[in-house]
Amino acid sequence: MTIKKQNRTQLEDAIAAFLASICSSLPNNGHQALRNTIFDLANSVFDPINSVFNPVDAIFYSINSVFNPIDANF
Repeated sequence: MTIKKQNRTQLEDAIAAFLASICSSLPNNGHQALRNTIFDLANSVFDPINSVFNPVDAIFYSINSVFNPIDANF
């Protein structure tokens, strides 16, 4: 199982990298369930965070789409 990579913040990326480093240090044999549990836990944390920030991001992308052409002219 992998941690979802779409729409992650830098903090989420750092947490994901940390968790991945822990999981990669575990032996594959006999610890797969533990590895999957850690990734499931990480996803359960990231999903609610994304559900809050994705609509906010959409608002800012809309605002930027208005101002970017204006900025290009200055």
